[in-house]
Amino acid sequence: MNTEEQKVVLEVKNLTKEFGDDTAVKNISFDLYDGEFLFVIGPSGCGKTTTLRMIGGYESPSSGEIRVRGQLLNNVPLEKRNIGMVFQSYALFPHMTVQKNVEYGLRMRGVSKLARKKKAAEVLSLVELEDYAARYPAQLSGGQKQRVALARVIALEPDLLLLDEPLANLDKRLRDTMRIELKKLQEKVGITTLYVTHDQEEALTMADRIVVMHDGNILQVGSPKDVYNDPTSQFVAGFLGETSSFQGKARVASDGFNEIVIDEAMIVRPIATNSFQAESSVFVSIRPERIKLSKEKQTQEVNCTTGIIDFVSYLGSHVFYFINILNGTALLKASEPIPHGEASFKVGDFVHAYWQEDNVVCITDK
Repeated sequence: MNTEEQKVVLEVKNLTKEFGDDTAVKNISFDLYDGEFLFVIGPSGCGKTTTLRMIGGYESPSSGEIRVRGQLLNNVPLEKRNIGMVFQSYALFPHMTVQKNVEYGLRMRGVSKLARKKKAAEVLSLVELEDYAARYPAQLSGGQKQRVALARVIALEPDLLLLDEPLANLDKRLRDTMRIELKKLQEKVGITTLYVTHDQEEALTMADRIVVMHDGNILQVGSPKDVYNDPTSQFVAGFLGETSSFQGKARVASDGFNEIVIDEAMIVRPIATNSFQAESSVFVSIRPERIKLSKEKQTQEVNCTTGIIDFVSYLGSHVFYFINILNGTALLKASEPIPHGEASFKVGDFVHAYWQEDNVVCITDK
């Protein structure tokens, strides 16, 4: 998505929320564009759900502005905001059929019986539940309940859809399936969506852009690829996927390029465009899939170290290796696909680990 060509639907500006002496959300700002699928992720207590609740009208900001399509919403009650929200529990009425659940919001808006029946039929077809209209929530699977909750919101044609960890209550297999279905549905409907989760995998596989929060602050905003490959802080590097991280000091090598000294037995060379002040502290992050292992030394590789495999984690399609390096004082993580079901190395193997310069992420800001 080229955000420069999109209209801003949601504008969050200098938003703060205080609960007594605790500041849950600290002066955050971001935009959400028309038709965009934006994820806000972070650990428990980072402020993401509080942010969602302020946008939806369930909490009042202590300061800052929330605008939807240019309208200031700070003092607008939630029932007068054209915003739909799907909770973890789905909040379906157990005594109503699927059809009646989907019609409910339309009925509250005074839509005629004929018009709401027609609209409910349209959205149930959209979520592929037209044959379940006469069923009750207790007769549905978790995935079907979620689609009914989405259909009920979509029927209202909101300016903005808010999703609060909607896949959290599903088992992993169904959750993986629903990720695909939810992403396809969002693209088909074109509804502008803000999705809150602590699940990094959900964000990386579904989002157009990701907002990473920690301790009430926004640390980084970008595409999944940018946030994963080019984290701007130690926290983002460690939170979004597995990584091997080290603290070192910058120095200028004999050829004039920078290198990071982790230990005299491990010197990391980043890409030539990286520039650091000599003796400055630098945080180094290397993703496990970027690290290659060999039983033989690769003499042409600039970045390399040696170690002993301490643990092997078999995950079906691939395997993780945990390697003791630097005389056992540090741990390096590497992964590789195993198409034939056999790992290349075992616990106790002595290995050479190496990686390319452009696979090294260097961060000076902690």
